[in-house]
Amino acid sequence: ANPRFCGIRCNGGYFAQPLEDAFMRDMQRLAGRNLALDVLIRQEHFDAVIALAQTVPDLRIVVNHIAHMPIDGRPIAQEWLDAYRRLAAQPEIRMKVSALPEQCTTQPAPIAAEVYFPTLDALWKAFGKDRLIYGSNWPVCERAGSFEIGINICKAYLTDKGEAAYAKFFWKNAADAYR
Repeated sequence: ANPRFCGIRCNGGYFAQPLEDAFMRDMQRLAGRNLALDVLIRQEHFDAVIALAQTVPDLRIVVNHIAHMPIDGRPIAQEWLDAYRRLAAQPEIRMKVSALPEQCTTQPAPIAAEVYFPTLDALWKAFGKDRLIYGSNWPVCERAGSFEIGINICKAYLTDKGEAAYAKFFWKNAADAYR
């Protein structure tokens, strides 16, 4: 009932098995209260998350940490592109662009923003300016770099996207997702 309560987060364990009836009822209750579900998942959980989105179409779902896709600075694999498109086909699924340095296959993570651009391009193409949400992953981000590195990567990427897209990415889309 507290207006500061925005939703809950579930990890991949909830999606590693068939979705249970009790879980689905809880998700319907969450949607009925206009709350969001953050999911900390990997690609192997996408089918279950898509099934949830289709079964409870009013539930706002936010995938955390770009679903743990490895980042190496090269164009992302077709498998990931296809998987992101499948998620993005569900209108209430959003992607939280968080933990970019943590997902790098090289550690400590590179600070050059361009290393992350192929990943950000793929996410931008799949989810567009309306369903990408910035997340710092602070303080965990300090393990792979710093808060400053993570936010500077996203700022550099958004420099040519315009002020409206910048505002959506950094706060308006989160305000929409979490009401």
